[in-house]
Amino acid sequence: RQLKENAETERAEEDRKRQWKKVVQETENQTQSKEEYDALRNMLWEEELEAKQKEVEKVAIKRRLQQKEDMMRENKAQIAAKREMLTKMEQEERELVNRMLQKFAQDEEDERRKE
Repeated sequence: RQLKENAETERAEEDRKRQWKKVVQETENQTQSKEEYDALRNMLWEEELEAKQKEVEKVAIKRRLQQKEDMMRENKAQIAAKREMLTKMEQEERELVNRMLQKFAQDEEDERRKE
């Protein structure tokens, strides 16, 4: 009878140890799962952050290129306008010189007629 009680006690003790080991293992598994989840979440967060930074960079580069193109277009327009203005001024100057030459020629003709 003592042996039977000892055997039952040992069996109960072993059963408790087994259950304790099972609880410990489940806790470790949950901890490991949580750590894996946290690691995955952090990786995802880093990837999203990196993607946002790349998009911001891409937009900034595109904006700089657009500004450069706009500036070059405006510069060409200014050069064209300046050329047009110079051409117009040269034409007006030629017309003025021609009128003055005609006036001098007319004045000389008038002076010759008076004499």
